[in-house]
Amino acid sequence: MRQVMCRTETYRKREQIVWAFAIFTPQLEARHRMKERQTGDGYKLSQKCRKKIEEVFGWLKEVAGMGRSRWVGRWKLQQVLELSAAAFNLVRMRKLAPVGRGW
Repeated sequence: MRQVMCRTETYRKREQIVWAFAIFTPQLEARHRMKERQTGDGYKLSQKCRKKIEEVFGWLKEVAGMGRSRWVGRWKLQQVLELSAAAFNLVRMRKLAPVGRGW
């Protein structure tokens, strides 16, 4: 004789099966490991350092026009990179200068 179940029982069983399967998947374990890494103090410190570095590269690419190479040769590219980095340092110095100095 076949057992008849109502819809709610069927859905509950499906949820239990899916939940039991999800507990042991490697993807879920990897997510939990990543969450644990992200809550540490070392991760927060590395993100602050990364933000500073990425800010420089973003400025060089967007503002200084280094997103696309318009020059051929290492020597020319190195000159443009050094000039752009010097310009970024000047912009940064302007932000760091005291208010009353009049830069």
